[in-house]
Order: sequence, then structure tokens, then C-alpha cells
Amino acid sequence: MAIFLEHAFNAVFFLLGLMHTVLTLANQRPFDLDALMYTGAGLAFIFLSFFNFARVRTKDRLTKLLSLCVNVLTLLYVVLIAVVFADPRVAIGIVALAVLVVLSAVDLRSAKPTRNS
Repeated sequence: MAIFLEHAFNAVFFLLGLMHTVLTLANQRPFDLDALMYTGAGLAFIFLSFFNFARVRTKDRLTKLLSLCVNVLTLLYVVLIAVVFADPRVAIGIVALAVLVVLSAVDLRSAKPTRNS
């Protein structure tokens, strides 16, 4: 069940990031600072999903730790967005990110420490 949740939420953030990026680049004319910020948020969501997909596939503790850090920082960023932009879609993003934070924390906790040669 946890793997299904991981893949489902990772796919949601990948598609959300792709949508932010592609639609902004296709529709925003002239391309201004707001469009650049919106595109940057989309790219951040894509990179977030990359980190989480890598975390699910590896046993490397560092990857799991970095993924947890990325998830927590993105959650804080989206909470700040919610303060400025009160919208139910942002609340859904907060819940989804909170689930990813919990899943990545559980994954990190269950990872065995590795010893470097």
C-alpha cells in the first residue's frame, strides 16, 4: 500500500509540475517575473518527484535523507503559498506533501546505515 501511495503522489507532483511549466511557457505573453516564478515552482515539483522516485528505488541512506529534506522544504514553501494565496487546491497540495513527508520519514527510519569503504 505504501508503494502505491508513493507512486501515486509522486505522479501527481510530476504532472502538476509539468502542467505548471508547459502551460506557463505556452500561454504567458509577455513572459514576466510572475511567469518565471510559476515556471520555477513547476520545475521544483518535477525535481521533487524525481527525488521521491529515486528514494523509492534505492537503499542509499543519503538519497533517502535528501529526499526527506526536499519534501520538508517544499512543504514549507507550499504552506507559505497558502498564506498568500488562499485556495483549496493549495490545501490539497499541503495534504499530499504531508503524506510524502511521512512516507519519506518512515522510509529513512527503516533504512540501514551503510558503511563506505
